[in-house]
Amino acid sequence: MRFRTELEIPPSPWKLDQTNPIIMMGSCFSTEMGDRLSQLGFDVLQNPFGVIYNPLSLTDHMLRVVEGKSKDTFGFKGGEHWYSWNCHSSFHADSMSHLEHQFATVDAEIEKYLERGATLFLTLGTSYVYRHLALDILVANCHREPASTFKREWLSYPRIADEISLLVSSLSKRYPAVRLVLTVSPVKHVRDGLVQNLRSKAQLLLAAAELEKTGIAYFPAYELLTEDLRDYRFYAGDLAHPSEMAVDYIWDQLKMTYLSDSALALGKAYQSLWQEREHRPRLLDSAANLERIEKWDKKRVQLLQRLRSNPLLNHLALRVAQW
Repeated sequence: MRFRTELEIPPSPWKLDQTNPIIMMGSCFSTEMGDRLSQLGFDVLQNPFGVIYNPLSLTDHMLRVVEGKSKDTFGFKGGEHWYSWNCHSSFHADSMSHLEHQFATVDAEIEKYLERGATLFLTLGTSYVYRHLALDILVANCHREPASTFKREWLSYPRIADEISLLVSSLSKRYPAVRLVLTVSPVKHVRDGLVQNLRSKAQLLLAAAELEKTGIAYFPAYELLTEDLRDYRFYAGDLAHPSEMAVDYIWDQLKMTYLSDSALALGKAYQSLWQEREHRPRLLDSAANLERIEKWDKKRVQLLQRLRSNPLLNHLALRVAQW
């Protein structure tokens, strides 16, 4: 007897290993997956402009980098720091000039990842956006400004699909080796209202379905929580975010879908060595601990030799060398 419907995800026709750089952008869920990829030794650039929920702000950032266009940072001073309407509040500086420099630095970093043929994971959070009334721009974050400053708008799935298609077209012309994976965040935006949250997610899902027809990859993170696990015991205490168990389950599905066997094997060796390094014994100078450290260092040297034999794993070799 079956008590739940399990979602079967077909394996990706291409696989990733630690030689493949990855860019994770979008909602806080993309950070969860990015952290786990990094723990397996992947070179991951995570939410360089902070967490961003709406697809238009995401595509706007990427198009600026891909097309090499200079755009207004829409910086403003809030308290002691300068922020941007295009970014999360974690992206800030102590002056307008430093904020502009920060933009240029991050843009250059993204460009380096794209030049290396990065895989770009875009996690879409909501199809609701907020328009700054005085500036007449769509913002990535309201930065706790008064609600009267903004007007809420709803993005239709054709518009979302068109914007992402434009990004894909630009990427294919300048960085043909770059792959794009779309996913919809399973996190509920309960402040919008439950009905409104479902309608918002529906637009994202429809946009992803349209884009899938053009060959863009889609990973069903949203469906894994809402249709496979489908129970509030898999939500955190706020009943909006997935629980740790649910995140682990979705992560396992992502690994099986996109990571190669060699990536999993190397990731296991790397993670095991890292965990041993973090072990805190009771007696630092005991014979048993000194023997453990000696064995650990031999493993570290062996892994380092393995990594240095492949120039594409230099980022990982540098990490291990610093231990």
